[in-house]
Amino acid sequence: MKLVSFIIPLYNAAASVRELTTRIMRLRNFGQIEIICVNDGSTDTTDAVVRTLAAKNKHITYIQLTRNFGQHNALLTGLRFAKGDVVLCLDDDLQTPPEEANVLLNALYTQHADVVYGQYETNEDPVRRIGTRLHNLMAGIFGKPPGVTLTSFFCMTSVVARKVSRYKGSLVYLPGLVLRATKNIASVPVRHESRKYGRSGYTVGSLIKLWIIGVLVYLRIADVFHSKPATVIQNLVNIP
Repeated sequence: MKLVSFIIPLYNAAASVRELTTRIMRLRNFGQIEIICVNDGSTDTTDAVVRTLAAKNKHITYIQLTRNFGQHNALLTGLRFAKGDVVLCLDDDLQTPPEEANVLLNALYTQHADVVYGQYETNEDPVRRIGTRLHNLMAGIFGKPPGVTLTSFFCMTSVVARKVSRYKGSLVYLPGLVLRATKNIASVPVRHESRKYGRSGYTVGSLIKLWIIGVLVYLRIADVFHSKPATVIQNLVNIP
């Protein structure tokens, strides 16, 4: 039976993480599950909430970073600890229902893809919608397959996850690392609901900064930035 690793970057997700992990653990129709929660410098009670969840459930791994390093750094950290045959990454705000994971995984298996992105049909935040269009425009220039939409909800095989997680640069842009590992990528429509908890941590300024990092990663210029680690881990729970 396959093991699916769910990686969730958390930022001030105390209100949502309990419901999110509960709904993920109910997804039993495609194999065994592990959940890797990476706390990216939250300033609310996320740390206490997830520690409690991990203490009660051995399938939940908790990684606490020393500060806020950004979503892509948090995801890369999670990838380095994932043990699954398939890795699935999703946001902490429940805008993308975790049940839509079935859509991604079915596409991964039936289309024999290495990576599958969820394509949001409605309700993406205006700022994130601008960012999505910008990143997809840039990714198209650097080899993204036509018709594929890059989003923060995606799954990949363990082979691609291992290739991506070998990256050692301090500047991280995950779609760029994925495209460097494979061009066998697909996207499928998924539900995207109105925000139930919190608010987006992205601004126009942070998206522009991410776009610049993306260009450096695509061109392999970012590989030379090894002066400091991309992330620093403060604490781990349920890591052998």
